[in-house]
Amino acid sequence: QDGIGLCLNVDWCKSSNSFEHSIGFVFLTILNLPRSERMKNENMILVGVIPGPKEPDFRQINHLLLPMVQELNIMEKGEVFTFGSNGISKVCKVKLFCVSCDIPASR
Repeated sequence: QDGIGLCLNVDWCKSSNSFEHSIGFVFLTILNLPRSERMKNENMILVGVIPGPKEPDFRQINHLLLPMVQELNIMEKGEVFTFGSNGISKVCKVKLFCVSCDIPASR
């Protein structure tokens, strides 16, 4: 069986319209890709955008991440994926290996 490793990334930035409002981005990067390819837009998986105006507390962020966690639990057991233009199907396990975020997001 083949496997795909993921990194969960959480980042916040100030809205371009206001210095008082923050926008959060939650996305996955594929660790199997070379470092030079991981952060390209076409290779990132957007999990969610959190509009703010403030960063959520841990209960709120856990609620927002729950669907992703449930999906990862299913995919960790193995899913059939079709790869490439020739339509080869393989059973592949997907695992979350790490989280990349600043200290406030980690809490």
